[in-house]
Amino acid sequence: MINSTILTPFPTMRLHRAGFPDKMIKTWPEVIDFTGKRPEKERYIIGLFSKFGKKKEALITCPISGEAIEASQIEDETFAAGILGFTVGVRPAEGKVFAPADGTVSMLFDTHHAIGLEIDGVELLIHVGVDTVSLEGKHFTPHIKTGDKVQAGQLLLEFDGAAIEAAGYHQTTAVIVTNADALGEIHSELGPKTHGDPLLHIMKK
Repeated sequence: MINSTILTPFPTMRLHRAGFPDKMIKTWPEVIDFTGKRPEKERYIIGLFSKFGKKKEALITCPISGEAIEASQIEDETFAAGILGFTVGVRPAEGKVFAPADGTVSMLFDTHHAIGLEIDGVELLIHVGVDTVSLEGKHFTPHIKTGDKVQAGQLLLEFDGAAIEAAGYHQTTAVIVTNADALGEIHSELGPKTHGDPLLHIMKK
């Protein structure tokens, strides 16, 4: 097994196919190891600076009930490598996505499979399923729109997990801090979760 790190450019064509808008697609290289996993230190301590004003920590709770897993276990190479930012996955136990904290909906994808949130300086992306952009909105019911203010625990989105699986897609959901390189240390709590349980701790240096 080769453990050396390599410089891998962001797979922009793949991100376009997944429905990501141009402004969310970065073009500089990312250092990952040969297996597609971040080095141990990078997975848990990312970035140099924090932007939470007087707050010392931002808490991101789990948006979906289910099993929180490491990024490397997500059935998608882009998410598994953490290319879009600090990433954890959730294998859903139910088809409901809740707001993980108070914040603003910065983006609702046209296909309703992904939601961007701005939470006290944290830019969070919740992406339901793998390659589910191809469903073109089928099996997804949003309860918010871009620009909405949301409160922790508010229902954002419902989806039919069984129908998504029947259509040939994994419903594993990626929870991504897309501006992790601008923040301080990020720690994840994995394992069985009910929505609202702690998932990510983002500390101010």
